[in-house]
This record gives sequence, structure tokens and C-alpha cells, in this order.
Amino acid sequence: MGRAWGFWVPLAALGFAELILAAVQLATAEHGAQGDLYADPVHRVPGGLLGPGPGPGPGPGPGGLQFLTQDQVPLPPSTYATALGWPIALAVVVALVLAGYVRAGKAPSTGRFAALVAGGVLAVPVLDLAAFGWLGLGADLRGPALATLGLVVLAWYERSVVVLVVAVVFALVAAVVLPGLGGVVLSAAILLATAFAVVAGPAKWRSRPAAATG
Repeated sequence: MGRAWGFWVPLAALGFAELILAAVQLATAEHGAQGDLYADPVHRVPGGLLGPGPGPGPGPGPGGLQFLTQDQVPLPPSTYATALGWPIALAVVVALVLAGYVRAGKAPSTGRFAALVAGGVLAVPVLDLAAFGWLGLGADLRGPALATLGLVVLAWYERSVVVLVVAVVFALVAAVVLPGLGGVVLSAAILLATAFAVVAGPAKWRSRPAAATG
């Protein structure tokens, strides 16, 4: 195992976090059934994103053009659930996993422990913003991309081919084949099924390979 527990714990934690995220998205979608009206605001809003400004008469406002604000074109609640749900879910999983691994090993000082967990949690929104600003990825892709990165790091730390394969399958399902809510549910099922198979399988599946000596 990775120190005192197996890599199935992070897999299960991420899987359950995805199921909670999917439930939140479904709940917000029910309150935002009109979300389709905002799918293409340029064509569905009269005048588009750039349209005549307000004024007492039919003429345009100051400058002739005005950007429609968020209040004028509100985004559906499900959009916020996706954009904020992934970073929050991943931050919670990272905090739990780091805390578990650190506490399972040689306990560090309280300050170092807090710094490590806080650094891991803060890395999530920083990477999320970087993926948005530099790569222009949408929320449906940023979340799975960050989760895949975490799985790759876990595979490296645990020296586990199983986790690496799961990371590849996770990325394909959640970001390529079925991006969106369907991919969240299916990838969560894959993570939970893998975690269950590892726990129910031979003990060697849960063992961390010994470091090579020479």
C-alpha cells in the first residue's frame, strides 16, 4: 500500500466526489430549465452581445454600442455548478488524500502538515485558472483534466500501472468520449468499480511495489 492505505482510497474518494457533483448539477438543472435560452446569446438575445444601448429614444446609447451585462443575460445555475463544482470537489479530495497520506506516514509538525495540505488545495484553483486562461478550456474539460493530472501523480507515487490505466480511461471518458454530466457519472462508476475490485482482489493488488535497490 501507499504507506498505510491503498491507492483505492483516492480513487473511491474522487468517484464519490463526482457523484455528489453530478447530483448538484442535476439539482441546479431543474431550477435552470431555461438554460437553453442562454446557450447562444449572440443569436438568441435581440441585438446580440453587442446591441443598441439603452436610452429614452430608439437611438443607440453612448458610443452607439453596449455590452450586455451578466444581469441582462444571466447564466443558468447549472453553469455555475459545473464551473465551481469541479474545483471544490477536487480541492476536498486533495485535502483528504494528502492528509491521509501524511498522517499515515511519519507525522510532520503541525505547521508543515498544514502548509502541505493548504498548498495542495490552493494548487487546484490556480491550475484551474491556468487551464482557462492559457488553454481556454471550458469547465467540462478543466475538471476532468485536473482530475487526470491528479491520477497520474498518484500513479507515479504509488508506482501503479493500474492507476495509470485508470487515469487514461478516465480522461477518455470524462473529457473526450462523453464530456459533461454523462461523463461525470460514467467516470465515477469506473473509479468506484476499480476501487472495489482492488479491495476485493488479491492482496498484491493493494501493495505498493518495493523500491528497486542496487
